[in-house]
Amino acid sequence: MQRNKTYTTLFFNSRLKIPVQILYISSSVGLGHVTRDYRLGLELKMRGHRLTWVSSGVALDYLRSKGEILHPVSGELESLGDKFEKFFKAGRLAPGVKNLAGLYGAFSHNRKKMKEIKPEDYDAVISDEGWEFLGNHHTLFITDFEGFSGRFGTVGNYLVKRLNGWYHSAMAGNAVNYYVGLIPPVSKEFRYFGQLFTHEGKYPAPGDKNYALITLGGTRAAMDIAEKIKSLQLGIPSIFQSPDSSKNWFDPLPVMANASLVVCMAGYGTLLEISAMKKRAIINVPFNDFEQESNAEIFRGRKGYRVVYMNSNTDYKRAIEEIMGEEPDPPQFRDSAAELADDIEATVKSIR
Repeated sequence: MQRNKTYTTLFFNSRLKIPVQILYISSSVGLGHVTRDYRLGLELKMRGHRLTWVSSGVALDYLRSKGEILHPVSGELESLGDKFEKFFKAGRLAPGVKNLAGLYGAFSHNRKKMKEIKPEDYDAVISDEGWEFLGNHHTLFITDFEGFSGRFGTVGNYLVKRLNGWYHSAMAGNAVNYYVGLIPPVSKEFRYFGQLFTHEGKYPAPGDKNYALITLGGTRAAMDIAEKIKSLQLGIPSIFQSPDSSKNWFDPLPVMANASLVVCMAGYGTLLEISAMKKRAIINVPFNDFEQESNAEIFRGRKGYRVVYMNSNTDYKRAIEEIMGEEPDPPQFRDSAAELADDIEATVKSIR
């Protein structure tokens, strides 16, 4: 990689502790991406590297709250997360033509704005599902899924097939592709070390103060379902957290740590957190959301957990009564931030 800036181009190693410039693009869809990216970013900064961030929407709000350095283009990007939320209706993923057009319009706008970024000004470009920068030979790409899927009918399934073709073709143009999903990848096009924990990567010691945490993570997509759950007599006091519900809504860990159980969606970050803190949970899955369906299956059938579809008539009170009598048996995950940072350093050194 060539750079225009006057910073040294020597890469950090065990003898030359010289920082490099990293541009980090984090997806604006929910908080699962940016919270794990912040974790990896801390590991890289601990080694002396300098990070400049690109994002939008709730992810950008999160980075601002952490005092991170932001690229000016971040303030001009549209939030793909806001557009994607409109795909959900009555507990299912059902993208219509109008909403797809809105998402494509935002993507096109962002891709145009991204052209103002000069990757040669940086020693490395890390992109966690930053689709607008996919296929760039400077890009170290991070993702937690291998391809798109769903049940959309003949035309929809054809479009999904075409989308997968584009996805894998574009990934082939990246410098390297990292997979951090909850289960190991099938494809050999990825490098895999494990998962990336969220926030600072260390979770509070769990307690039990006899309340349920109802959390939607970083999305408003399930607000109607959450309101329905709030209105039920659950047999246990509840605390509700969603975007904008409180000053620190995007960091549920202190409240989650002391919850007796968690009512949540099947987002990447939330599932890592309830597993690490061994929290009982009712995991709500939007019908036809292939990512969350896949994530939730890892918990299905385990003691202390119930996986339910959001468009189903779930008896939440009964489910809570059942799992409160069970000792939670979560799947085990590992934080691979250190190994991933090692490989990023080695990769950048090899391709420069």
